[in-house]
Amino acid sequence: MDFGTSIVTLPNLFFPMQKDSLMIGNWCTSLGFITSLFIVMNMMLMASLALITYLRICKRYVMNLGKYDWILFSLILFPTLTVSFVTWYLNGFGPDTFWCFINQEETGSRVNLIALIVFSYVVTIMTSFCYMSVIKRIHNAETMFADSYTKNERYKSKFYSFKTQLLSPTSDHFSTTIIDGLEIRPPSFFYGPITAPTAAQERTLKNIAKATRKMSSYIFLQMLQYTPIIIYSLCILMNQMQTWVYVLTVVMLNLGGVAKSFVFMKSNNTIGEEKEEKKKGGNLCKYKKSSNEICFCDDNKQKDVPIITVVVNQKDLL
Repeated sequence: MDFGTSIVTLPNLFFPMQKDSLMIGNWCTSLGFITSLFIVMNMMLMASLALITYLRICKRYVMNLGKYDWILFSLILFPTLTVSFVTWYLNGFGPDTFWCFINQEETGSRVNLIALIVFSYVVTIMTSFCYMSVIKRIHNAETMFADSYTKNERYKSKFYSFKTQLLSPTSDHFSTTIIDGLEIRPPSFFYGPITAPTAAQERTLKNIAKATRKMSSYIFLQMLQYTPIIIYSLCILMNQMQTWVYVLTVVMLNLGGVAKSFVFMKSNNTIGEEKEEKKKGGNLCKYKKSSNEICFCDDNKQKDVPIITVVVNQKDLL
């Protein structure tokens, strides 16, 4: 949708620059109709994705429509086409001050302007609520892992503190100093294994941080892309149109799609991270893969370093 909006915006930019005038007739009306259609569809699509993510993560409700995916697209297209066709029927599209979008001289343009304002506010509120709820749910899982690790570290520090008091020559073995009730616990309590976060937990915490940044960036980009449309629509309704509002609206509409693409590629670029992890571990060991095994050996080929062979199934590597 962002790509379609950018393609439609190009004639609106280059034609006035070359001809020093706007398009007239059906061409200008068609450009306004398609521009409004893509903008509202993009808003509806963003709201739908946020709602699906919220239902999947927070409510654990998975929507597998399968061959009925057209229902989702129908829910997006119906309100979009309704607003666009009503505005077109009332001659709301046509030449604007700077481009072909809204015909300010016709009362039908107010239908589209009010719809844009309402859709912008509703989509922004829905997107913010859904993604903030997802971030909260994700951080609840992060807190669970962090509490598990912090609890082990707290027991470790208390154990060393208690051990120091026992070995101190100035203290009695039966000291009455209270260290969170540790003196009443059996000695076997302090000899249990102190577990550190496993590789799976560390990987999960890393994915949690990545997902949080991703959701936060979606909220920021949503507000960055569609807030100028609200300002633009309000300025037309109040007859206070300014050049900087038009420039800001056109720039943010196009840069918003570019920013979304950049964030998507960056958040889903796992190949570079895998190479970086291999590079970090390259000074310690090398690995080679045969048909059914992975072997680890030391770079310097020292004899006192054991060679560990882990046999895995080939299907687990895919």
